[in-house]
Amino acid sequence: MRRTYPDYMVSGAVATGDIPSHWQIMDLGRIGSFFKGGGGTKADETEEGHPCVRYGDLYTRHDFHIRESRSRINPDRAAVYTQLQYGDLLLAGSGETLEEIGKSAANLLHEPAFCGGDVVICRPEIEIDATFLGYAADCAPSRHQKSGMGRGVTVMHIYGSELKKLAIAVPPLEEQAQIGAFLDAETARIDKLITMQESLIERLDEYRTALITRVVTKGLPPEAAEVAGLDPAPVLRDSGVAWLGAVPEHWDVCQLRRAFSIANGGTPATSDYGNWDGEIAWLTPDDLGRHEGKSISEGRRSITPQGLQSSGARLSPPGSVVLSTRAPIGHLAVTARPAATNQGCRTLVPTAGVVSGFAYYSLLASREVLQATGKGSTFMELSATDLAQHWLPQPPPNEQQVVSNFLDSRSQRIDALQAKAELSIERLGEYRSAVVSAAVTGKIDVRDEALAGVGGGV
Repeated sequence: MRRTYPDYMVSGAVATGDIPSHWQIMDLGRIGSFFKGGGGTKADETEEGHPCVRYGDLYTRHDFHIRESRSRINPDRAAVYTQLQYGDLLLAGSGETLEEIGKSAANLLHEPAFCGGDVVICRPEIEIDATFLGYAADCAPSRHQKSGMGRGVTVMHIYGSELKKLAIAVPPLEEQAQIGAFLDAETARIDKLITMQESLIERLDEYRTALITRVVTKGLPPEAAEVAGLDPAPVLRDSGVAWLGAVPEHWDVCQLRRAFSIANGGTPATSDYGNWDGEIAWLTPDDLGRHEGKSISEGRRSITPQGLQSSGARLSPPGSVVLSTRAPIGHLAVTARPAATNQGCRTLVPTAGVVSGFAYYSLLASREVLQATGKGSTFMELSATDLAQHWLPQPPPNEQQVVSNFLDSRSQRIDALQAKAELSIERLGEYRSAVVSAAVTGKIDVRDEALAGVGGGV
C-alpha cells in the first residue's frame, strides 16, 4: 500500500477530487496556447526525413508521450506542415467514439518534428514538465473530461475552445519531474509483465498448432496412446501427401470427397423480410472468424424455411464441418445443430466412419495448404473441385474419436491457460491506468520511490 500526502484540500474540480494542499488546479488554457495542426497527405511520407505525427498515430502508437515517430516526411515538404516544439501536447481532433476523443500525447522528440491535420496542439507557455503533462492530460480522469467535450454522431470532433477547459492537478515543478520519472519506471515494469503474458499466449498458440499437426499425422503421444489402448509406437509409412508426411501404416489416406458430401451455401434476398429472423442458423465466414472454439450453434443472423428454400442453401445436420472458402479461406467449426451457410462457406457432411471432430482438427492442421490452393484476383476462393481433392488422414473410426477427444481435452487446458493470461493482462492494464491516475492527481505520494529509482508491486 503506497502512502498518501499528509494534507489535502478541496480542489473544486470533480474529475481530480481532493488534491495535496501544496498543489493547484489548472486548466490547459492557463498552461499554454492552442492552435490546429495542418499539413499534407501520406503521399509525403518517406523512409528518411523529419518525424511527422499523424492524428491516427495518437490512437495507435503513442501512449502519453511521443518518443519516436512512425512516419517521416521529405524535408522539401516540411514547410506545409506544422512544426512542433519539445513539450507540445498533441490532442486528436477527431475520433470514432466519445470515450477516445481527444487522445493526447506530449512531444518528447528532441529533433525537429512536424504534425499533420486534425491535431489540436497545446504549446505550454509556463514552465511545466513535459513527461508529467503527458500523463496528466491523458489519465483516466482527463479522458473522462474530454469525452464530455466531444461533438458528433458518426465521427466525433473536439475543439481547442473546449480543450482549454480541461482541468489537471499541478504540483510544484520538481515534484512533477519526480512523478514523471516514477511513472516512466512503473509503466515500463507493467508493460514488461504484459508483454510476458502476451508472449505466453503466443507460445500456447504455437504449441496447440504443433500438437494438433503431430497428433493428426502421427497419432497420440506414446503415454496417451497406452492409456487409450493404442499402439504407442506405430510403424509409419510414407503417405505420399506432402503436408502429411509419414503416417501410421494402419491409417488410410483419402481425398475429402470420399469422406464427406459437400454442400454449398446461399443468401436469401435481403429485401424480403420473410426470409430473415427465423429459426434456422445461418453461418458466414465472418461468423466463423469471430467464433472461438470447435462447436458453433448460431451466427449473427438466422433465416426462415422460406429463406432457405429461396437461397438454394442446404440445411446440414449437426456434426457437419463448416469451412469458409473465401474472404478468407480456412475459418472452420463443427455445427452443434442443423445449419445453413452463405456462399462464402461450404459444409462438409461426414459419411459413415468419419468422426467430424477428427476431421475438424485435420483441416486445422492443413489450413495453410487449403489457403495456398485458393485462386482469384479480387479475392482468393477455394473451389468445390479443389476442396474435394484435398487429402486427409483417416484412421479407424474408434481411433479418430480417441484423437478428437484427446485434442478437445488438451485444447481446453490451453484455453484455460490463455484465459488466465488474458485476465492477467486485463488486470495489469487496469492497474497501470489506476496508478497513473492516482499519481498525477495526488492520491498517492511517490516522491520517495522516484528518488530511490524503484517502482512498487502490482
